[in-house]
Amino acid sequence: MVSTLSLDEVEKYKFNIYELVVAVAKRARQINQERRAKIEMDFGSEEDFTDETAEETEIKIEGYGYERRIKPTRQAIE
Repeated sequence: MVSTLSLDEVEKYKFNIYELVVAVAKRARQINQERRAKIEMDFGSEEDFTDETAEETEIKIEGYGYERRIKPTRQAIE
């Protein structure tokens, strides 16, 4: 579920709202990179991907399941 975040609540942590936005964006990118690295470790790199392994990869992805996660921006603020 998407919930809004009050800027007044967030603004108490930094004096400049623009600095806050930049800091949150950088942290969100870092969180995305960590998540992507974890998934690549689980499935292997794209360099190993061939037509022969396509079917195996599809099976792995189906077995991986869907995880409901907090959005990186929200997680960066927390």
